Amino acid sequence: MKKFATCFVMMVALVTLGDAVEIPGLTARGKRDLKKCPIPDFTKGDKPNKNHDWNLGPTGARGWMWGMLLRTDSARQILITKVEKGSPADGVLAVGDVIMGVGDKAFDSDARIAFGSAITDAEKTVNRGRLKLLRWREGETETVTLQLKVMGSYARLAPMQCAKSRKILDDAC
Repeated sequence: MKKFATCFVMMVALVTLGDAVEIPGLTARGKRDLKKCPIPDFTKGDKPNKNHDWNLGPTGARGWMWGMLLRTDSARQILITKVEKGSPADGVLAVGDVIMGVGDKAFDSDARIAFGSAITDAEKTVNRGRLKLLRWREGETETVTLQLKVMGSYARLAPMQCAKSRKILDDAC
């Protein structure tokens, strides 16, 4: 827990000025902590500063994104750390790839939340399970598509009386 405390800052907004990062309203302690745990740019060879990575939902991949105290407000990249064989990500994503955004747009908000919202959207019947991602690999950026299972949409009272919630629970069991 002490390691997490070292990297704690409250983030209101992120402004990027060249290579410098400034978070308005940051306390002196927060500024010191940001220097200890800078926001990496994986396209420039930066490395993650923690061992924690995230399950990327039904994609079959795991990814690391910058955060402090598990808050990912300022994360704008997802470094792929694992891809399960036979999963939707297999053959499309590889360890070391960087997800830069959804569709053909770079992340301009919390990458974790934007990624989760894109999964929810892709799983809708109308979108036929297609999750389009902006992938960076070895200096090249391109839009790639993962084929997810079509789950439909959440019901208004989800998880109650919700076919999608039931499918998710059944799959998990």
